[in-house]
Amino acid sequence: MTKQFTSDAPSLSEIRRKKKPRRESCWVVLDPEMSQLISDKELELERAKGLGRQATRTGKSLAEGSDIARLEKELADLYEKAGDFMVEFIFQDPGMKKYDDLVTSCPPSKEQKERWKEEGGEGTLAYDPDQFVPRLIALCSYQPKITVDEAFELMDDERWGLADITRMFNAAQKVCLVGAPVPLSRSSRTVTDETPNTD
Repeated sequence: MTKQFTSDAPSLSEIRRKKKPRRESCWVVLDPEMSQLISDKELELERAKGLGRQATRTGKSLAEGSDIARLEKELADLYEKAGDFMVEFIFQDPGMKKYDDLVTSCPPSKEQKERWKEEGGEGTLAYDPDQFVPRLIALCSYQPKITVDEAFELMDDERWGLADITRMFNAAQKVCLVGAPVPLSRSSRTVTDETPNTD
């Protein structure tokens, strides 16, 4: 194993130089029919895993010949068939300050906060999703690099549905927040999104 530091007690400066930013990727399927098949299979697999977790918590054994392995194989087969119709987007953590500044720059309106509560949202809506979602995608985009204008254009492009944008947004948000025990903005605000998790 390669020695990472010049001494057993490295300075903060040396540690900072060695630290690499977190990256997260997601795949977007360009063919709508194949995209639907994959989304349906992913949902089916998530449901099966949820049932498996529930059985484990309640102490019940899973039925012999669980569907999970079969569904994972079917999903892998679909990904293989999608082949050239799939594009990888890589997102990189921009750092706490840039993320927090973005949340602060996209405050939700009073109407959005009220609608959030009416629709059963938990905590306090931290941002205006219409502004925050495309801006976060742009901020965290690494490969390909996406400008803010391009991110807004994707939101308006009828070929890019909710599932595609959600997949990208979830990857961008995950790269910023994974492992964070509390929201990185302010303890009085809960960082949330109004779109379902499709990953």
